[in-house]
Amino acid sequence: MVINSDREWIIKTPKSYAGDRYIDYPDFVADKWLGKKGRIVCLTPDVITNRFNRLLKSNGISHFRFHDLRHYSASIQHALGIPDSYIMQRGGWGNDGTLKSVYRHVLEDKTKQMDNMANNYFSELYNTKCNTKEEPPIS
Repeated sequence: MVINSDREWIIKTPKSYAGDRYIDYPDFVADKWLGKKGRIVCLTPDVITNRFNRLLKSNGISHFRFHDLRHYSASIQHALGIPDSYIMQRGGWGNDGTLKSVYRHVLEDKTKQMDNMANNYFSELYNTKCNTKEEPPIS
């Protein structure tokens, strides 16, 4: 939704062909709108933003933008190993430039896990039989 020249909220077509899409949601999310037809809510973007900010504050969560959930989703999908083409399709990006430069972030909680994965690989490689000195047999 965008505000038009008459200061009214209108539904605008997506910026690109890729932006017009259907998203498969987990059942626990889809169950929330089961049986509803048409628009799920009649809230404007500014109302959603204000309610989201109040929700964060009332739960002691540091402020971040509602739109940042889109960044987080792309980052999580990347950390899960989902190929970029599927992340782009789900996110509505027509090319990976936007995905890579804006939406795909390093997740700090995953950094340690990825470091451990790399370190374990090299430790196992180092500790192979060809790399370890065996004591000569005692005569």
